[in-house]
Amino acid sequence: GASAPGLPGAGRQLTRRPNSARSDQPGPSSTGAHDPDASTVVAAATAAVDATIADAVYVDLEPPILKIQQLLDSIADNFALTVEEEALLAELRASFAGTANSVWTPDLARQLTGAALDPDMQSWLFYEVALPRAELPAVPAVVGEEEAPAAAEGPPFASLDEDQLRAFLAARPTLRIGSADAAAVADVRACMLTWECDNSWVPGAGMEASARATGIHRLHGDYGDQLLPLMALVALEDLGIRSALRMSDQGIHAVLDGIARGYHNVPYHGLLHALDVFHACYWMLRVAGAEQGLERWQVFALLFAAVCHDIGHPGVNNTFLANTRSPLALLYNDRSILENMHAASAVRLLHRPEIEPHMLGGMDAAQAKGVRAIVIDAILSTDLASHFEHLNRFSLRAAEGFDDGKLADVQLKLAAIMHLADVAVPAKTWGAYSKWLPRLFQEFFDQGDEEARLGHTVERFMDRRLCHPAKSQIGFCQFIVQPLFEAVSHVLPHLEAKARHVDTTLEWLNRWQDRGCPPPPAGVHIPPVTGLRSRSESCASDAGSAAAPDSPLARPSSSESPPVGAPMADDTLPAIYWDERQGVLVTPIPGAPIPGSAAAGRSPAMMPTAASRSTS
Repeated sequence: GASAPGLPGAGRQLTRRPNSARSDQPGPSSTGAHDPDASTVVAAATAAVDATIADAVYVDLEPPILKIQQLLDSIADNFALTVEEEALLAELRASFAGTANSVWTPDLARQLTGAALDPDMQSWLFYEVALPRAELPAVPAVVGEEEAPAAAEGPPFASLDEDQLRAFLAARPTLRIGSADAAAVADVRACMLTWECDNSWVPGAGMEASARATGIHRLHGDYGDQLLPLMALVALEDLGIRSALRMSDQGIHAVLDGIARGYHNVPYHGLLHALDVFHACYWMLRVAGAEQGLERWQVFALLFAAVCHDIGHPGVNNTFLANTRSPLALLYNDRSILENMHAASAVRLLHRPEIEPHMLGGMDAAQAKGVRAIVIDAILSTDLASHFEHLNRFSLRAAEGFDDGKLADVQLKLAAIMHLADVAVPAKTWGAYSKWLPRLFQEFFDQGDEEARLGHTVERFMDRRLCHPAKSQIGFCQFIVQPLFEAVSHVLPHLEAKARHVDTTLEWLNRWQDRGCPPPPAGVHIPPVTGLRSRSESCASDAGSAAAPDSPLARPSSSESPPVGAPMADDTLPAIYWDERQGVLVTPIPGAPIPGSAAAGRSPAMMPTAASRSTS
C-alpha cells in the first residue's frame, strides 16, 4: 500500500545478500583482465539485481487502522456526502481510534509464517514483536490550568565561563560536584550537545572514524560513578528545569542517589544504558527542538522517565519472568511486566517523603499528576511488544498535527521520543554500538543458559551455541529502528541526518556477518560456560539443527569465505567470540545471576564495576 503523508514506509525489504553479489569479491577489473564491454556489465548487474530480488522478503508494516482510515478518506474524497453521512464517518474514525491493539499492529505472524527468513532474524522477530499482545492500560489526561514557569536565576547556565562555573559549583556543595569539577562539567556538556555523545566525532567522517568514536563509553571511563550527577546537572540547568520548578539541591541529590541504588549490575540494562537513553532524550529536547511548546514540568517528566526506565532490571526479559511464574509476573498479570515495575519504581521514588517536597513542591496538583502520567506512559512505551501500536498511533497523529495544548498529544509525542531513545544505539557510531553489543548478548546468553538449565525452549538469538548476533541485529535495525526514525523525523527533522548512522551500522553488521565471530584473542580471560551441551552434541540430538551452516564459526565456510584481507579488522569487531573448545559464543563481559537461580541474590550497584569497565 502507499504511504500516507508523514507516515513511515509501507513496507520493508529484508534481503540476505547472495554470495554472487557480495561487495568484497573481486570484480572483473581487479583480476588484471581487460575491461568488459557495456553489455557484459549490464548483464552481470541485471543478474545480481534479479538474485537480490528473488532472495528478498517483503513485509507490509501498515496496520489495519491505517487502511481503514485511508478507505474512509477515499469515501469522503470521492462521494458527495450528506451532513448525516459526514457525521457518521467522523463517528467511525473516532470509534476505530479507540479500539484494541490489534488494529494498530501489522499482522506479521500471518505474513512471515513460512517465509524464507534467516533463522536468527525470524527467531528474534517472532519472539519480540510479532506475537499478539494484550492492551496497555490507558493513561488519563490531566485537566488543569498551567502555571507560568518561574524566571531563571542569574545568567543562563550555557553562558557561564570557567570562573563563573567554578563559583556556581562551589555555592552548591549538596550536589557533591565541587568547583574542581568545572572541567568535567564542561566536557560532559560538550559531549551531550552532540547526538553521538562524543565531541570528537565529525559528521561525515566515514566508517573508520565511526569505529573509533565510542560515545558515552569514553565518558564513563573518565568519570565513572560521577557521570550520573554530571549529566543530570547539565540537563537540569541547561533546560532551565531546576529554577523553573524550584527544585532543591537536597532533593536532586536524594533522587539521584535513589536512582543509582535502584539499578542492578547487569551487563546491558543497567545505569549506563539508562544514561545513554537520558542523553538521547536531552539531545532531542535541547538540540532537535522537542522542548518547544512544552512546559518545564513536562520536560522534567521525560528526562526522569528516561533515567528510570530500566530501574531494577533483573537482566532477563518479560517472557522469562512469565514462563518462570516470577512474583513480578504474578503481580502485573504477565502484561509489560518489567515496564510496569520500572514505572512503579520510578513513581514511588519520586513520591518518597524525603524527595517529593524538594522535587515536586514547585508544581501544582495537576502538574504533579501530569508528571506521573508522562512517566508511566513513556516507560510503558519501551516494551518492544507494543512497538507497532505506539509507532502507528504516533504516525497517524503526526500526520494530523500535534496539539501541545492537549496532554494526550504531549504524552504520545514524549513516549515516541522515549521509545526512540531506548532503541537508538544503532543510530550512534559503530564504536559505541560495538561496545554495547557484547553487553547485550551477554544478557541474552545468561538468560538462554538459565532457560536451558530449566529445560525451557531457548530462542535461537539467545542460544550461544547457534546464533550469529549480526543477523538478529540486522532485523532489529530494519524492522524497528529505521521505521521509528523515519516517523519521528517528520516531527523532529534534525533526526534525519542522524538516521544515516543506521546505514553505516548495517554495513558494519553485514561485514561482521560475512567475517564471522573470531576466536578469543590471546590474553582475554573467557570464563567457562557450564551446564550446556556443546554445539556438536546439540546438533546431534536436536532435530532440524544439525547442519547449521549459519552458526557463528570463527570463519565462514570455504564456499562463503570472503577473500583474505576482507575490510574488517578484529579490533573493529564487537567482543563476541566463538570459542571452538567449548563450542559456544562467549564475551569478556561478566555475566549476571538470573533471578531464581542458585547464583541469584546480587546487590544493587551504582554503576558497572571497575572490572567490567576494563573489559568493555
